[in-house]
Amino acid sequence: MKLKRRLMLAEKYVKGGNSMITEWIGLQFTKRSKSNKGRVFTVIDELTTYNRAGSIVKVEFLCEHSFLGQKVTSRENGTTIKMGLIA
Repeated sequence: MKLKRRLMLAEKYVKGGNSMITEWIGLQFTKRSKSNKGRVFTVIDELTTYNRAGSIVKVEFLCEHSFLGQKVTSRENGTTIKMGLIA
């Protein structure tokens, strides 16, 4: 059930890329590289970049995971999150 809801939220993002996605905060995902095997990332914020004309240039998500007991933050794009959603 949770995966179905998350995929529906991912479909909202595909509609042009300029939508504000506040529902994605709190989603958990994994990355597909060897160095990140087993790490669970959590989306904690959305970072949107605008140009002088006021149109959206880039949307990134601030994510965090724990590494050796420390909280580490990173910036990820929407595609990475969609590919690694955890049910």
